[in-house]
Amino acid sequence: MQVTIFQADCLHQSANCNYPHKMVVTSEADMAKVQSRDHVCAEYENGYRSKDSFVVSDNLPMDCDNDHSDDPDDWITPEKLDALLPDVPYILVFSRNHMKPKNGKAARPRFHVYFPIHVISDADAYAALKRPGGRQLPPLVIAGAKGWFYESLFTQVTSLGLLDDVLFPGFIAAEELPWWYRGATLFVYPSRFEGFGLPVLEAMASGTPVITSNVSSLPEVAGDAALLVDPDDTAALSDAIASLLSDAALRERLRSSGLQRAATFSWNRTAAETIRVYRQVLGAADGGHHGA
Repeated sequence: MQVTIFQADCLHQSANCNYPHKMVVTSEADMAKVQSRDHVCAEYENGYRSKDSFVVSDNLPMDCDNDHSDDPDDWITPEKLDALLPDVPYILVFSRNHMKPKNGKAARPRFHVYFPIHVISDADAYAALKRPGGRQLPPLVIAGAKGWFYESLFTQVTSLGLLDDVLFPGFIAAEELPWWYRGATLFVYPSRFEGFGLPVLEAMASGTPVITSNVSSLPEVAGDAALLVDPDDTAALSDAIASLLSDAALRERLRSSGLQRAATFSWNRTAAETIRVYRQVLGAADGGHHGA
């Protein structure tokens, strides 16, 4: 894990706009050194910070001053942050006012958090990520009838306060699926095993960019018209989603290539490929011996 920071030649100078020194940070110790001077989390043309000179960023900062409440039970601590974001990489460094009174408020935990993100070069998109409340992300739609682990998944969504951001429409009839596909910004299908992977083709045929697994039959179905990830690598999956959400050109490229890919599969070919996969599985299960 690493983030790129650009450092100034001064400290506590709010009028300063020059950040000429590039620093690659890979640890909390590195980040502690960065705090010795004013710094920004993005590269700017000629090192001069302004919206018009934004070049690129690979991280998103968050300041945690705990000014939202005077009740210690409401304060966010590093331990609470770890519990809230168990699979999210970040670098944390304590503020110079950590556990000190500030602006008339009692001492409390104060720290800065830096989240690695997919490299982003759009100034407006980066600004949107930094706005309070959020990222302005589309909701996550988890479609399908209730099955294994549904209750634990729903409980997790509830405990994280994401009921307004995660939708469970339940079973979707076949005739309604195209509308859901077409309404999606992207389709994520991190399956560990597939007989053929028909949903991937359905999404592509609907003009929806696809992220799917790099295992089983899915790479063969998707070709180079989708982003492929390890279904057990949470960070890789998160990066792929962030990549598509923040890169309109990539979405358009995958939309176009997905339509072309889906067009190469007739229903006869899809059925034949599905039968071939099942025969391979059955052959592996019985050692390849079939009776007459």
